Amino acid sequence: MPRRGKRRVKTRTHVPVASAGKKLSAGAAAKALLAPVDAKKLKEQEEARERPHTTNFSKDAEGKDVPRSIVVRHGRAGGHLTDLVEDLRKVMGPYTATKLRERRNAVLKDYVMAAGPLGVSHLLVVSQATSSPTLRVTRLPHGPTLAFRIARYTLSNPLRKAQRRVYDPDLALQHPPLVVLNNFEESILAEKRHLKVVSLAFQSMFPAINVKTVRLADCKRVLLLHLNEEDESIEVRHFMVRTKPRGVTRQVKAVLRAKLPNMSTAKDIGDMLEMQTGYPTSESEFEDDEACVNLDPRKQLGQVHQNTRLIQKHKMRKIRDKFEKSSGTAGRAAASEQNQSVVRLSEIGPRMTLELVKVEDGVFGGEVQYHRYNERTKDEIVELRQMHEERKRVKEERKAIQEANVERKRKEKEDKLARRAEKRKRAEEAQEASAAGGGQTADKKLSGKEQAKRSKK
Repeated sequence: MPRRGKRRVKTRTHVPVASAGKKLSAGAAAKALLAPVDAKKLKEQEEARERPHTTNFSKDAEGKDVPRSIVVRHGRAGGHLTDLVEDLRKVMGPYTATKLRERRNAVLKDYVMAAGPLGVSHLLVVSQATSSPTLRVTRLPHGPTLAFRIARYTLSNPLRKAQRRVYDPDLALQHPPLVVLNNFEESILAEKRHLKVVSLAFQSMFPAINVKTVRLADCKRVLLLHLNEEDESIEVRHFMVRTKPRGVTRQVKAVLRAKLPNMSTAKDIGDMLEMQTGYPTSESEFEDDEACVNLDPRKQLGQVHQNTRLIQKHKMRKIRDKFEKSSGTAGRAAASEQNQSVVRLSEIGPRMTLELVKVEDGVFGGEVQYHRYNERTKDEIVELRQMHEERKRVKEERKAIQEANVERKRKEKEDKLARRAEKRKRAEEAQEASAAGGGQTADKKLSGKEQAKRSKK
């Protein structure tokens, strides 16, 4: 905001002081306030506000439906839990809000209401309970809601510090992970339906993969969920996928890793060694017996370049023959075995041990389908179901009453405005009529006075 003297002055809405020392009236001040505002801009803003939203946030760049998620903190969740939320956002990426900032006074209903226009399908809430942190996962807009107890967790930074070789996962985080459910067997899921709900919930949080059309270059991450049958806990691990060529000698690996020069003008692979591109070669490569050639002194200057080229071709032919013999193929693209690679996993975190505590219908409130510590009888289940149905019925009735009250107040306001406009119109008509009648009476009075003066004379 610019300064004028010792006071800060608003440039767009500031009322200018009258130059002649006259004070502005209320109407003039209002006109001065509204003068800088562009009427065309206001009209465009109103049209944009009334225009329906056409952006579909639930689709990716290719137009496919993808699940989107929001990971938030709620309640007393600070310290290491804040870092855990950041790590979970990286796991859920790229279809998640990575730079979301929560308000202190925000409630869960605010996130649920904002999730609809943004196309969010899952909401993950991390909070601190009295004994241990909890993770709640809900499917929007109808549920169910899964409540987990985070028994143990390790952040990404300590894991990376403990590794011998650290790899940068930024490129891998640009692609959704592959979800691997280990030990979730059909026999176990048939007996324990709550575990089947857990498996379906985790599968629906990430985009589905078509094996026939998937690109291997997009498979950069793996999310592993391992089920322990004894205590029904779930181990969560997050890995980055790295590939290396298989059956390749060290010399060829050096060629594959290095930045190769432009060989479009070369006729043979030996021409690559003559290019001045900083390609790493051994200094003792040409110091063996084959590199020693007896040349005629008269032809030495003309044959040095040709002999050196022949020696380099011979060396590269040896390397090529050795690679073909070790791989058992005549070339890398001749058979399917030449494209085989070694897959290696590097853990990028976080680690978590989850214990399922409760499964509810609806979004953060509803009938409890499963509870880890409280077992209920059939009569109690029927009673709770009736209680939830009664609560739902009362809520619908209250909602209908509120909508009727809103409609009634809207009509009352419209009637009030109409009466006020009609009253204002009648007052204006009466004022105009009185102004016209007052002029006629004044003329009559003047004529009467003139007559009195004339009579006195």
